[in-house]
Amino acid sequence: MKRFIVFLSTACLAAAVLFAQPVETGETAPVAPPVIPASNSGSIRAFRQLQIGMSIEQAKNILQKDPYFNYRGDPDVYFTPTRQQTLIECTGNGYIKRAYLQFVDERLFAFIIDLNEELIDYYTLYRTFEEKYGAFREFSPQYVTWEKQEIRLSLEKPLTVKYLDIKKFTQIKDEGRAVQTEEAKSLEQFLEEF
Repeated sequence: MKRFIVFLSTACLAAAVLFAQPVETGETAPVAPPVIPASNSGSIRAFRQLQIGMSIEQAKNILQKDPYFNYRGDPDVYFTPTRQQTLIECTGNGYIKRAYLQFVDERLFAFIIDLNEELIDYYTLYRTFEEKYGAFREFSPQYVTWEKQEIRLSLEKPLTVKYLDIKKFTQIKDEGRAVQTEEAKSLEQFLEEF
Protein backbone atom coordinates (compact mmCIF):
# COMPACT_ATOMS: atom_id res chain seq x y z
CA MET A 1 0.00 0.00 0.00
CA LYS A 2 2.85 2.37 0.87
CA ARG A 3 4.41 1.79 -2.56
CA PHE A 4 1.11 2.53 -4.25
CA ILE A 5 0.77 5.88 -2.41
CA VAL A 6 4.38 6.86 -3.30
CA PHE A 7 3.72 5.87 -6.93
CA LEU A 8 0.41 7.77 -7.01
CA SER A 9 1.89 10.93 -5.50
CA THR A 10 4.88 10.78 -7.92
CA ALA A 11 2.50 10.34 -10.87
CA CYS A 12 0.35 13.29 -9.71
CA LEU A 13 3.43 15.50 -9.32
CA ALA A 14 4.67 14.53 -12.78
CA ALA A 15 1.24 15.24 -14.30
CA ALA A 16 1.13 18.64 -12.57
CA VAL A 17 4.53 19.56 -14.01
CA LEU A 18 3.64 18.35 -17.50
CA PHE A 19 0.26 20.04 -17.73
CA ALA A 20 0.94 23.21 -15.76
CA GLN A 21 0.05 26.46 -17.51
CA PRO A 22 2.73 29.17 -17.63
CA VAL A 23 2.21 32.00 -15.18
CA GLU A 24 1.97 35.50 -16.64
CA THR A 25 4.78 37.54 -15.10
CA GLY A 26 4.88 40.41 -17.57
CA GLU A 27 8.34 39.32 -18.72
CA THR A 28 8.82 38.00 -22.23
CA ALA A 29 10.75 34.81 -22.80
CA PRO A 30 13.82 35.01 -25.02
CA VAL A 31 13.00 34.32 -28.65
CA ALA A 32 14.78 31.30 -30.07
CA PRO A 33 16.32 31.62 -33.53
CA PRO A 34 14.09 30.29 -36.30
CA VAL A 35 14.57 26.66 -37.24
CA ILE A 36 14.77 26.66 -41.00
CA PRO A 37 15.56 23.76 -43.31
CA ALA A 38 18.76 24.08 -45.31
CA SER A 39 18.45 25.48 -48.82
CA ASN A 40 22.07 25.48 -49.93
CA SER A 41 23.05 22.45 -51.98
CA GLY A 42 26.71 22.77 -50.98
CA SER A 43 27.72 25.30 -53.60
CA ILE A 44 30.36 27.83 -52.59
CA ARG A 45 28.42 30.36 -54.73
CA ALA A 46 25.44 30.47 -52.38
CA PHE A 47 24.15 31.12 -48.90
CA ARG A 48 20.73 29.47 -48.68
CA GLN A 49 19.06 30.65 -51.92
CA LEU A 50 21.15 33.81 -52.39
CA GLN A 51 23.66 33.10 -55.13
CA ILE A 52 26.46 35.05 -56.79
CA GLY A 53 25.35 36.09 -60.28
CA MET A 54 21.60 36.34 -59.59
CA SER A 55 19.60 39.43 -60.60
CA ILE A 56 18.50 42.19 -58.22
CA GLU A 57 14.85 41.14 -58.52
CA GLN A 58 15.65 37.51 -57.71
CA ALA A 59 17.61 38.59 -54.63
CA LYS A 60 14.82 40.93 -53.45
CA ASN A 61 12.26 38.12 -53.73
CA ILE A 62 14.47 35.75 -51.75
CA LEU A 63 15.19 38.34 -49.05
CA GLN A 64 11.49 39.08 -48.61
CA LYS A 65 10.61 35.40 -48.14
CA ASP A 66 13.58 34.26 -46.04
CA PRO A 67 12.92 34.60 -42.28
CA TYR A 68 16.63 35.12 -41.59
CA PHE A 69 16.40 38.59 -43.21
CA ASN A 70 14.36 41.69 -42.31
CA TYR A 71 14.22 43.09 -45.84
CA ARG A 72 11.67 45.93 -46.10
CA GLY A 73 11.89 46.54 -49.83
CA ASP A 74 13.29 49.50 -51.70
CA PRO A 75 14.13 51.63 -48.63
CA ASP A 76 16.95 49.10 -48.06
CA VAL A 77 18.31 49.61 -51.60
CA TYR A 78 20.98 52.20 -52.36
CA PHE A 79 22.49 53.18 -55.69
CA THR A 80 26.13 54.14 -56.08
CA PRO A 81 27.13 56.62 -58.76
CA THR A 82 29.66 54.46 -60.57
CA ARG A 83 29.20 51.57 -62.95
CA GLN A 84 25.56 50.75 -62.34
CA GLN A 85 26.23 49.57 -58.80
CA THR A 86 23.46 48.84 -56.33
CA LEU A 87 23.72 47.96 -52.66
CA ILE A 88 21.03 46.26 -50.60
CA GLU A 89 21.49 46.43 -46.84
CA CYS A 90 19.16 44.81 -44.32
CA THR A 91 19.10 43.57 -40.76
CA GLY A 92 18.75 39.93 -39.94
CA ASN A 93 17.14 37.52 -37.47
CA GLY A 94 18.57 34.79 -35.32
CA TYR A 95 22.11 34.00 -36.40
CA ILE A 96 22.31 36.96 -38.82
CA LYS A 97 22.80 40.51 -37.54
CA ARG A 98 23.10 42.33 -40.88
CA ALA A 99 23.57 41.58 -44.58
CA TYR A 100 24.96 43.61 -47.49
CA LEU A 101 24.44 42.60 -51.12
CA GLN A 102 26.38 44.41 -53.85
CA PHE A 103 25.27 44.30 -57.47
CA VAL A 104 27.25 45.38 -60.52
CA ASP A 105 25.42 45.64 -63.83
CA GLU A 106 22.32 44.32 -61.99
CA ARG A 107 23.99 41.03 -60.98
CA LEU A 108 24.96 39.99 -57.44
CA PHE A 109 28.73 40.16 -57.35
CA ALA A 110 29.43 40.21 -53.59
CA PHE A 111 27.59 39.75 -50.35
CA ILE A 112 28.56 40.09 -46.73
CA ILE A 113 26.81 38.55 -43.73
CA ASP A 114 27.56 39.78 -40.21
CA LEU A 115 26.67 37.02 -37.76
CA ASN A 116 25.45 37.07 -34.17
CA GLU A 117 28.39 36.13 -31.94
CA GLU A 118 26.04 35.24 -29.09
CA LEU A 119 24.50 32.39 -31.09
CA ILE A 120 27.39 31.07 -33.19
CA ASP A 121 31.18 31.19 -32.98
CA TYR A 122 34.10 31.59 -35.38
CA TYR A 123 35.53 28.12 -34.83
CA THR A 124 32.22 26.36 -35.53
CA LEU A 125 31.92 28.20 -38.85
CA TYR A 126 35.57 27.47 -39.69
CA ARG A 127 35.04 23.73 -39.10
CA THR A 128 31.83 23.77 -41.14
CA PHE A 129 33.50 25.49 -44.11
CA GLU A 130 36.54 23.22 -43.95
CA GLU A 131 34.33 20.11 -44.00
CA LYS A 132 32.18 21.49 -46.81
CA TYR A 133 34.77 23.21 -49.06
CA GLY A 134 38.03 21.45 -48.19
CA ALA A 135 41.39 23.03 -47.48
CA PHE A 136 41.56 26.81 -47.24
CA ARG A 137 43.50 28.95 -49.69
CA GLU A 138 44.72 31.60 -47.25
CA PHE A 139 44.92 31.64 -43.47
CA SER A 140 45.78 34.52 -41.15
CA PRO A 141 44.84 35.51 -37.60
CA GLN A 142 42.17 37.85 -39.05
CA TYR A 143 40.60 35.69 -41.80
CA VAL A 144 40.48 32.40 -43.70
CA THR A 145 39.57 32.15 -47.40
CA TRP A 146 38.45 29.38 -49.72
CA GLU A 147 38.39 29.74 -53.53
CA LYS A 148 36.46 27.53 -55.93
CA GLN A 149 34.54 28.09 -59.17
CA GLU A 150 35.89 31.69 -59.38
CA ILE A 151 34.28 32.50 -56.01
CA ARG A 152 36.12 33.61 -52.88
CA LEU A 153 34.52 32.75 -49.55
CA SER A 154 36.05 34.52 -46.55
CA LEU A 155 35.47 33.98 -42.86
CA GLU A 156 36.66 37.07 -41.01
CA LYS A 157 36.96 37.95 -37.35
CA PRO A 158 35.07 38.78 -35.27
CA LEU A 159 32.31 36.97 -37.23
CA THR A 160 31.69 37.96 -40.86
CA VAL A 161 31.25 35.80 -43.96
CA LYS A 162 31.97 37.30 -47.40
CA TYR A 163 31.22 35.91 -50.86
CA LEU A 164 32.95 37.49 -53.87
CA ASP A 165 32.90 36.87 -57.62
CA ILE A 166 36.67 36.93 -58.32
CA LYS A 167 36.30 37.32 -62.09
CA LYS A 168 33.99 40.34 -61.79
CA PHE A 169 36.15 41.85 -59.04
CA THR A 170 39.27 41.55 -61.23
CA GLN A 171 37.40 43.14 -64.15
CA ILE A 172 36.28 46.08 -61.99
CA LYS A 173 39.82 46.52 -60.64
CA ASP A 174 41.29 46.47 -64.17
CA GLU A 175 38.75 49.03 -65.35
CA GLY A 176 39.67 51.20 -62.36
CA ARG A 177 43.33 51.01 -63.36
CA ALA A 178 42.42 52.01 -66.91
CA VAL A 179 40.52 55.04 -65.63
CA GLN A 180 43.45 56.00 -63.40
CA THR A 181 45.83 55.70 -66.36
CA GLU A 182 43.60 57.96 -68.48
CA GLU A 183 43.39 60.46 -65.63
CA ALA A 184 47.19 60.43 -65.26
CA LYS A 185 47.60 61.07 -69.01
CA SER A 186 45.06 63.86 -68.85
CA LEU A 187 46.92 65.44 -65.93
CA GLU A 188 50.24 65.20 -67.79
CA GLN A 189 48.71 66.88 -70.85
CA PHE A 190 47.20 69.59 -68.69
CA LEU A 191 50.53 70.24 -66.93
CA GLU A 192 52.26 70.56 -70.31
CA GLU A 193 50.01 73.55 -71.01
CA PHE A 194 51.93 75.64 -68.43
